[in-house]
Amino acid sequence: MIDVESLSFSYVSELTGDCVEALRGVDLSARTGSLTLVCGSSGCGKSTLMRALTGLVPQMTPGELEGAVRINGRDLTEVPLTEVGHLCSSVFQNPRTQFFCDTVAEELAFCGENYGRDRENLIESSERAAKLMGITHLMERKLSSLSGGQLQKVALACALASGAPVLLADEPTSNLDPDAIADVRRALEILKEQGMTVVVVEHRLHFL
Repeated sequence: MIDVESLSFSYVSELTGDCVEALRGVDLSARTGSLTLVCGSSGCGKSTLMRALTGLVPQMTPGELEGAVRINGRDLTEVPLTEVGHLCSSVFQNPRTQFFCDTVAEELAFCGENYGRDRENLIESSERAAKLMGITHLMERKLSSLSGGQLQKVALACALASGAPVLLADEPTSNLDPDAIADVRRALEILKEQGMTVVVVEHRLHFL
């Protein structure tokens, strides 16, 4: 499902003008229905790797890229960003930065609406994702009223509802309490059981 071969990436710093090497010779292979953990010290290139897996590197972050990044056999350097969402979805440290709508139900349908899916499909995928993530009771709630743990579960439900086969999660337990961390872990396990390929960048290794 995911194949990264000899990936290297460097860019020119806007502050110093120096060439900065962010990645060197990275190899990664993740099969369908697997969960892969990416860990390392701050500044080692974890976020750059995640951006490469979403196509943002090098399409939105200019620089020199060597090697290959493929999802489902497609080279991401050749996939328009408007189509990358069909291949992978992302969950950030702070899910508030990736929401566009007012309520949970609206947010769950947002991705499908942008892809032009019919109403029946939107309702079915949203309800299924909400049920699997245990957030059906939150459907009519405003996102602004939810806790950090609830917001992460909504973000994960959105990833499932999108239909993308790959989930990229960048420190999904950041700033969460132990109970919320346990909820996120269970949610990731459910997504994996549903056949999604999950890649997680995380410092809290014990929770996985």
